[in-house]
Amino acid sequence: MRSRRWRVGGLRPYLGDLHVHSRRSDGSRQPEELGYQGAGTGLDFLALTDHDREPYTGGATGVVILPGTEFSLGHRWHLVALGQHIPRPMPKVGQVPEWAADLHEKGGALILAHPWTIIRRPESVATIEIWLSRGVLDGVELLNTAVKTKYMEAWAEMFRVYLGKWQIHQPAVIGGSDYHDSDHGKELGLGCTYIFAEQNDPAQVIAAIRQRRTVAAVPRAALWREDCRRFLAAYFPEALHLGIGPPGLRQCLQRYRAMAEAVRTPRAAWALWTGNYRLALEIQEEESR
Repeated sequence: MRSRRWRVGGLRPYLGDLHVHSRRSDGSRQPEELGYQGAGTGLDFLALTDHDREPYTGGATGVVILPGTEFSLGHRWHLVALGQHIPRPMPKVGQVPEWAADLHEKGGALILAHPWTIIRRPESVATIEIWLSRGVLDGVELLNTAVKTKYMEAWAEMFRVYLGKWQIHQPAVIGGSDYHDSDHGKELGLGCTYIFAEQNDPAQVIAAIRQRRTVAAVPRAALWREDCRRFLAAYFPEALHLGIGPPGLRQCLQRYRAMAEAVRTPRAAWALWTGNYRLALEIQEEESR
């Protein structure tokens, strides 16, 4: 595990994949293999989020392992819960707010996974907005590099909904690979999340998510499918509004270092941490009047 020299506001950046599946559910590799594979691709941490399983609590594997579970709630609803103590049983959609309060009390975090699978149902969009406004969800997985071609239009719609309805509630912007098997085009560590923390351990990674200190990124964009690269490229530089940072860590941090001292208010700080650089400046100007 590397100790990065860069610091932003006294915090170090750590790179991880927050959506990974092992052979404990429908993945192809053992958790230990994934850990060493992640270390080999430059990750500092990864979250093992096997479907509807108890969190993995095995030994050291080359990177910091975050225990987690991806819950399948039916009708294409998927939630990723992170933490050592994830409540059971699996909730139904109507029970999620109460269940999430229990998860938060136990030190966990809750992320909405690949929301483009439900984005075209108005009732689902409304439910997500309510959850975000009430702090039920800590983050939204805007970047999932396993997105299928058939979902490209839904992915674009998700970005529009995020900007129009969800962004105001300041969720953490999350990136993940949804890795199952490389043969399926889901490369481990292709979709990632930079978190900013004093040190790299599960509790601090989860705290960074809950405090919105995240940036989603595709560090190895050249390996991503051409249709996805073209799609996301069409959003640049506007993608910076979405909390999806540039591929290079140095580029991310140069922007942060240039702005960190100027950003003083909670709203502007959130905009900065989530990669909304232009929004951070706008908020800063507005609140300094």
